[in-house]
Amino acid sequence: MGRCVGCFPARPRLPPQEPPPVHPPRGRHLSHQHSPPWRRLLVEAVGDVSLRRFHVSRFSFAVARSWTSRCQKDPFIFPPYHKAAREPFDYYMFGQNYIHPLVDFRNSYVGNIPVFHEIREKLQEGHNIVLISNHQTEADPAVIALLLEGTHSHIAENVTYVAGDRVVTDPLCKPFSMGRNLVCVYSKKHMFDVPELVEMKRRSNTRSLKEMALLLRGGSQLLWIAPSGGRDRPDPLTGEWYPAPFDFAVVDNTRRLVEHSAVPGHLYPLALLC
Repeated sequence: MGRCVGCFPARPRLPPQEPPPVHPPRGRHLSHQHSPPWRRLLVEAVGDVSLRRFHVSRFSFAVARSWTSRCQKDPFIFPPYHKAAREPFDYYMFGQNYIHPLVDFRNSYVGNIPVFHEIREKLQEGHNIVLISNHQTEADPAVIALLLEGTHSHIAENVTYVAGDRVVTDPLCKPFSMGRNLVCVYSKKHMFDVPELVEMKRRSNTRSLKEMALLLRGGSQLLWIAPSGGRDRPDPLTGEWYPAPFDFAVVDNTRRLVEHSAVPGHLYPLALLC
């Protein structure tokens, strides 16, 4: 999939970029010198780099399948604030390697790159940054990181995502979510899906807001939030995709949290486009 990631105001975009390198998991030997005939033919057809991506993807899929099975027996429970799990298994790189082959880097780009330079400088000065974004797929965090890691690796690895309950409860999503910094919340859209759980969800959201406030008080925080409370959907009449409407209350509450942190803070709009 070709992706565009960009902050406003509009500025010239970067030309299509070469894909970043694939980082194979430790302990995996990707040599094909003693591989079976079908694998050698694959090397001749698509080249060594593509074969390495194939190996990494297959390994990542096996990890996801194994983790999903384990999670059903011993589920991992996310706290209100979750710090990315990088050791002993690097779940961040697991997610990057899994999504990497799905991105068409030659037709993907980062727009308004000077804005990201500005964001990096403000973070280094101790300021807080909140990216107010639309949301298109569950892979958005990995895609953002993949497109930024070549020029802004610190930003790519240190975003804290405000995540809905599905990505921290769905067994298939959990291993990918474990590799991200998350503030876990229940979306207002689904608050009343199960009436018996409404109070529990509200209490959980209150704890998450407190955790977010603590993060912002420390400064140098980069948060990503989708005020729509869900993913973009196609227009029912035209079939064309468009950004889901923002919940203005969410934007305003985020602004207040930033202002009350006693640390300089800035809200930037971020656009994601497939």
